[in-house]
Amino acid sequence: MCRAIGVQTAQDLYHMHFEETEVTPQQFKQLIDKGTWQDARRGEVIVRNGRPLGSVILFHKGHADAVGSDGTILYTYGGGRSTGCIVGGTALVDSEVRTKAYPNKVVAVEGVRYIFWDTNLLLQLMKDDKAMHSAIMQLLYGTLINTLRADRLAEKQRQKEIKQESSEQIIKQYTLLLKGVMADEKVGTKEKECVLEFAKEHNITNTQHLHLLQKLGWSEHEWGHGKKQNKDEDGGQSLSIAGKGPKSNETSTALTHNNSVDGVECGT
Repeated sequence: MCRAIGVQTAQDLYHMHFEETEVTPQQFKQLIDKGTWQDARRGEVIVRNGRPLGSVILFHKGHADAVGSDGTILYTYGGGRSTGCIVGGTALVDSEVRTKAYPNKVVAVEGVRYIFWDTNLLLQLMKDDKAMHSAIMQLLYGTLINTLRADRLAEKQRQKEIKQESSEQIIKQYTLLLKGVMADEKVGTKEKECVLEFAKEHNITNTQHLHLLQKLGWSEHEWGHGKKQNKDEDGGQSLSIAGKGPKSNETSTALTHNNSVDGVECGT
């Protein structure tokens, strides 16, 4: 059921996801005006699998399950960063996903309210407005790790056995993760811990990590300091991510930086 957005709903959404970004209230209003609000009842199918999604969904209230082809619940979306709130966000950073059939069905666990945008329209907004691009990428970061895991689980489920993922696909997923955490040109301790977790899990080497940083326009020094520097800023002494003398076949235990904090949970 489509519905008009109320002032309080808009304010709640802004405070929850956009207030700490560089998106102004006017830019936020432009974003909201281009979206469509809907409510769904418990048990209602929000996304059907087997066909391209073509839209990006942001949950505001309630929860919904991503259900695999055999009925297994793969992931739960919800109206907040902690549980992940975006469906279809990977298509914003991976053009190949846009034409592929969406693998999972998304079903409302309870009454939910969400807003959705046409994927191409949202991509154009991000292209035209750097602040909007950064804000949406930061929002996407909150669910990126979990949705990638859910997608991998769904693929394994369809194949009926767990197979080792190709290094090409792993690097592709790692690149998406780096793009997400670096979208606002800052990388905090918590984000580095999440990157490290993924890298360790998939045996990504320090050499591969530095190569991808370079491709994305970041230096080792900038990653170490957690900030993208302007050309006129003093680079100072380089901080090695990997410590001294990393070998190309060493895994990413070397990706930590000396200001990281142990015990930070990933994806919350």
